[in-house]
Amino acid sequence: MVDAQVASLAMECRDDLLEAAVVLDALALCHGHGSYLPRPCQETSTPVPTDVELRTDASDVAGELARHDRQYGTSTTGNVPAPLEDGCTDSDRDAVRAYARREWITRQERWPGIRPPRVAAERPAGLLAPYTGWFAVPHPLRRCTPGI
Repeated sequence: MVDAQVASLAMECRDDLLEAAVVLDALALCHGHGSYLPRPCQETSTPVPTDVELRTDASDVAGELARHDRQYGTSTTGNVPAPLEDGCTDSDRDAVRAYARREWITRQERWPGIRPPRVAAERPAGLLAPYTGWFAVPHPLRRCTPGI
């Protein structure tokens, strides 16, 4: 019984990571391709361009998805990239974002047009965007620039 509950909780957490990673990735793709902030992130007084910050946030969340999938074996497509670590390269960041996209596409092919009902039913009202089923990030992600 406990193993089933742990597995269910792991999948729910994974769904949250996957949806947040894909939403951030879609927003980042709207701003084109380019560089990322270094890891670890250094505080500066210089404002960070929005496109760089979006790409960095998208890759950070996708890196957490990769870490989760490696830890719990929850990948649906396999070939999970290494989670992001300090000093990671832009290629490492691109790889985890591509992995999140691949996982999302596979999920959509399995459940076309809908979210898995168990996840949608357990969400508090107001956290799902109408008609999309995408997770709305309920808190701002860590920012590297003071005042943002």
